Amino acid sequence: MTDVGTLRRLNKLEDEVARLRQREPSYHSPVSDLLHLPAARGVWPMSDYDENILVYDLSGQARHLTPAGGPSAGLHNSTVVYFDLNGTTQYLSRASEAGLNLTGQMTFGGWFWADTSAGVMTLMIKGTTATPAYRLTIRGDSADQAQAVVTGATIATATGGAVTDGAWHFIWARFIPSTSISVGLDNVITTSTATIPATANSVAGAFAIGASGTPDRYLDGRASLCFLSALALSDTLLGLLYERQRVLFGV
Repeated sequence: MTDVGTLRRLNKLEDEVARLRQREPSYHSPVSDLLHLPAARGVWPMSDYDENILVYDLSGQARHLTPAGGPSAGLHNSTVVYFDLNGTTQYLSRASEAGLNLTGQMTFGGWFWADTSAGVMTLMIKGTTATPAYRLTIRGDSADQAQAVVTGATIATATGGAVTDGAWHFIWARFIPSTSISVGLDNVITTSTATIPATANSVAGAFAIGASGTPDRYLDGRASLCFLSALALSDTLLGLLYERQRVLFGV
C-alpha cells in the first residue's frame, strides 16, 4: 500500500513534469517566420515552384521569380528547399516594378551557400552591375567578405565578415536613409555611417537572386529562405530569424 507521503511526492513530480513540458520550445515554421515580416515586398523560401521552375512569392504580392539557365532545386537535411546555381548561367529574376524600386528603408537577404568565392558573386540585387540601386554580394577577393551596397547621390557600403565556402550563412543588408547601412553575417552585424544617401536610386534593371540584372557576377552556390522588406528590420527580429532557422541548416 502506498503511503500518503509517497503519493504527495508522486503528485509533486507529475506537476513538475507538466510545468517543464509547458516550457518546451514550440516548432516555428521558417516560412511562417518570413510571412510575419513587416512591409514584406517579397518572400521566396524556394519551397514553392511550378513545373516551369517559376519560384513563387509567398508574400501574397505575386512577385514570382523566373529562372534562367535551368537551376535545380535541392533539399538540405531533408527539411529545407534551396535552389542550386552553377555560377555561369543560372539565376532567378523579375522585371522592374514599383514594389521592388525601394528608395527608402529596406532590408533584404536570406540563407546562402557558396561553392567557391572566386570573383564577385551576387546574392541579391536590384539593377545591373553598372547601375545598381541596392545589392548584396560576396566580394570575391582574398577575404571573401559579405558586402551590402546602396546607391543614391552617394554610395553607402558595409563590409562584413568572411563567407566560408561550402557552408550555409544567413546574410542580409539593411538601409536606413541618411543614417546607416548594415550587413549581417549569421549573428554578426557590421554597420557603416559614412556617405549614407537620403534615398536610394530607382533604376530600371531587374531584381535578381544569384546574378546581377546584366546578368553577370553569378553565384556559384545555393539560395534559400530569401526576403525583401520595405522597412529597416531590427537587430532583434533579424537575430530571431537566425536563431530559429539555423538549426535547419546545421549551423
